[in-house]
Amino acid sequence: MIYLYGWNSVSEFIMDELENIGSPIEGVVVDDPYTNDIFFPHQINIIPASIVHFKPDDSVINCIGYKHLDLRVRIGQRLGDLGVLRNFISIKAQVHRTASVGTGSVLLGDVVLERNCDIGNHCLLWGGSRVCHDSVLGNGVFLAAGSIIGGACTVGSYCSLGFNSSVREKSTLTDGIKVGANRFWKPSQ
Repeated sequence: MIYLYGWNSVSEFIMDELENIGSPIEGVVVDDPYTNDIFFPHQINIIPASIVHFKPDDSVINCIGYKHLDLRVRIGQRLGDLGVLRNFISIKAQVHRTASVGTGSVLLGDVVLERNCDIGNHCLLWGGSRVCHDSVLGNGVFLAAGSIIGGACTVGSYCSLGFNSSVREKSTLTDGIKVGANRFWKPSQ
């Protein structure tokens, strides 16, 4: 069975894509305080996290968003410890055969990973983002739509890039750096 953890635009996108290819979702798992607060237009099970019991052959996709990257990583680690955490890579994504994607990462439509990229665990790459050749992303990194990481960059854990932002090639972003929308990041001279 396939489950989504968290309900937001990430999970809605994934649900639509999986339904389009004939992979039904068993349910959406949410933290208990949110079980009654969700506007949910689909006919699907909402399951409080406190009562869910996954089976060894279940698959869970972590849909926790970018606002709380530390929470995304913690939930991902918990699901990983249970042995049910899976990646989601959109059928529209372009992932070079030499690129690697860490556990629990989500690549939404039209993401491009060029050759020799290494994407960490629990990352969230929104549609239209691009990671150029030989770049390394740490754990829990968020790339908004249209953001670009130049070639041979190192992006630390918990970094986030806003819409249409870019990072100059051969740059290093230390853990937790946030690059705002429509911004250009380059190393200090």
